[in-house]
Amino acid sequence: MYNFYKNFYNTHILAILISVIALTFAFFLEIFLNLEPCYLCILQRYGYSITLILGILGLIYKYKNIISVLICVSLILTFIITFWHFGIEKHWWLPTLSCSGLDENIGSFSEEMQNGLLNTQSIGCDKISPKFLKLTLVQWSLLYIFINTLFIILLTIKQLSKKQSHET
Repeated sequence: MYNFYKNFYNTHILAILISVIALTFAFFLEIFLNLEPCYLCILQRYGYSITLILGILGLIYKYKNIISVLICVSLILTFIITFWHFGIEKHWWLPTLSCSGLDENIGSFSEEMQNGLLNTQSIGCDKISPKFLKLTLVQWSLLYIFINTLFIILLTIKQLSKKQSHET
């Protein structure tokens, strides 16, 4: 039982767990509930994927401190993307062209009508996502990444300060 709790406070194992849960939930929503991800949702998946890879590298390689710091950076960047997504959903700022699906050069009206019939565009980031317990999925995502980023940062600081005190 002691080893379970000790491993739970391991930054790398926790980063793997956080990423696997987030990615599993995202793919579940997409595959089984047919919720198409927007551009920023996909960027958040990249952030979690990078965190997952760093967590695995942290278990394999001996430079664990630098990997723990890189995990923190990856989670902070994922938090920024999620906060940006939240702001777009709340209409605090305008979405980028990539978020609106208009990231390509538009031609004449007839060309666009023809392209519109042939191509399907991804969902816009400014569309309100479905709600669960009165919070949108973007709000849940923001809450999830905020709590986990804060916890990982505090855990990393604790581990680095403990290591620093052992060296002196």
